[in-house]
Amino acid sequence: MYKLLLVDDDEFILASLQRSLRKQRHWQIEVFSDPVAALKRAEEQSYDLFLSDYQMPGTDGIQLLTQIRSLQPDAMRIMLSGQDNAELIEADVKKAGIYCFINKPVRADELIAAIDHALQYSQKRH
Repeated sequence: MYKLLLVDDDEFILASLQRSLRKQRHWQIEVFSDPVAALKRAEEQSYDLFLSDYQMPGTDGIQLLTQIRSLQPDAMRIMLSGQDNAELIEADVKKAGIYCFINKPVRADELIAAIDHALQYSQKRH
């Protein structure tokens, strides 16, 4: 069973992501709309994968995933974004050690495939 933590300040998107991923029976999913609460949870609990929105109030996904990387360096990290500044985001993605970046709106099958690939990659590394 893989443990995933999802973070997005948009409750509608978060609920949609959760519905899409719930069908994957080998994934245990926790969701947070508050990045500070998500970080606190990452200090208490280990996860296999973190998925975060890029732009959120108070912090952004890059800052969040960079902090998570220092707490859980072996966990995979995926970024979602509706932003179209690809050059800036690409540099940030490398800095935070993010496995992949997915543009919103994201299709469920695309997201599931990206998560599966990230988890398989993680297994091969260890």
